[in-house]
Amino acid sequence: MRDAVIVTGGYGYIGAITAVQLASRGYDVICVDNLSRTSKKVGFLIDKLVPHGHFFYNSDVSNLVEFDDVVKRHSNVTSIIHFASFKSVSESISHPGLYIKNNVNSTNVAVQLATKYSLDFVFSSSCTVYGDSELLPASEDSTPISPNNPYAFSKVVGEELLQFACGCNGLRGVALRYFNPVGAHQSGLLGEIPGPFKDNIFSKITSVTSKKEPEFLIFGSDYDTVDGTCLRDYIHVMDVAEAHIAALEFLRSQPEHFYDVFNIGRGRPVSVLEILGSFNKVGNIKIPVKTVGRRAGDIARSWADTSKCQSRLGWSAQANIDDMVESTLKWTNFYREFSL
Repeated sequence: MRDAVIVTGGYGYIGAITAVQLASRGYDVICVDNLSRTSKKVGFLIDKLVPHGHFFYNSDVSNLVEFDDVVKRHSNVTSIIHFASFKSVSESISHPGLYIKNNVNSTNVAVQLATKYSLDFVFSSSCTVYGDSELLPASEDSTPISPNNPYAFSKVVGEELLQFACGCNGLRGVALRYFNPVGAHQSGLLGEIPGPFKDNIFSKITSVTSKKEPEFLIFGSDYDTVDGTCLRDYIHVMDVAEAHIAALEFLRSQPEHFYDVFNIGRGRPVSVLEILGSFNKVGNIKIPVKTVGRRAGDIARSWADTSKCQSRLGWSAQANIDDMVESTLKWTNFYREFSL
């Protein structure tokens, strides 16, 4: 019997791609999603990409009874990857209560059930827990936790819930602090569904390439960086998915009560202008841009120290910026034809 992995938020952006990679490695994959911010059609795309498909439950992870019923249906479940959360910083500032209720409650329930059934636990966290720290590269062991928005705070609380459960109840868990996941499945058949509160730069650029917006706005060109625009650590979503598999397999050899955190990034920052240049080159296009003033809250540079995940998990990012752009453009073209 194959090991089964529950993927909460399994029809979301990163969750669906991770589900595909898990299934392709021979795991039974159980996707749990309430479809509040995605589409049931994502399941059709997952099944196109993997031979033996997946299980799906339209269920709310924050509902203990519903989620418990899902777990009880599968005796071969060994672990949970917990993605299910709202993820927009700007939306969390406008609706802080929504983020605390949804993100914290779902994590609390997922941790309770992991404790009940002794399941290994991988938590989808975020580099936003570091706040606006200028200590670079950001390190898990030396950069202080300083959340400055409700989304980041919800991730800090989630990490603490998991850490307490590991320490007190004998779980084995890790939290993965992503930097900036972008791109799409290499096939172009799965990616981030466009919509409100899609905050990352790739979504903003594809809004222009899809003619939904007239131009791309550059917020500030006078930062103390190589070309005056902000520097960020972008990582291909395929690499993020592989990091989860590495974390699951790492946990198998750890003792009870084990808990740790890992940065997930490339460890190499890229500027706004460099990303635009890649889109222009890979897509053979010319993206119209407009430079405006700095945006409140933006910092000049941010990137990860990834040495810990490389040495402990045996994982490192493989894709470059052009790879991320190429997959994004494939997905954008596919999505235009296949309405979700």
